[in-house]
Amino acid sequence: MLFVVQATFPGRRRNSPRADTLCSNVDRLTVLPPALFIADEAAITVSVDGGSPIRVRALIGVGSDDQFSTDIFLAAHVPGLGLVERCHIMKFDADTTVGEAVDQCVLMFASSLANRVIDSNINADVQVIGHTSETLVTSRF
Repeated sequence: MLFVVQATFPGRRRNSPRADTLCSNVDRLTVLPPALFIADEAAITVSVDGGSPIRVRALIGVGSDDQFSTDIFLAAHVPGLGLVERCHIMKFDADTTVGEAVDQCVLMFASSLANRVIDSNINADVQVIGHTSETLVTSRF
């Protein structure tokens, strides 16, 4: 099996940030928590054996404290693996660009997918493609 995890960024909305925008400037673009906005803008998809891309959802939990804005949950139902999810605590340096943050989201989700492949004892290749359509990682399991 071949799993391709990729970001389809750049954005889809009027207020979508450019890849070279600093994460510290995202607050000016949206009322959403910046981590959720960037994870959603990443528009991560997973394709299995060249099939139709499956969208990875970016979710945020709302709790009684203010940590809800940094804990992002990435989740998708992937054929052959079931529900793959990742809790990703996103903390950005002021100098991190949106493009780098998007690639970080893709890599975090891909690592959870790779763990699921290993746990399921499936022979598979996992390819991770960043926001510039460049291959970030290719692994065989």
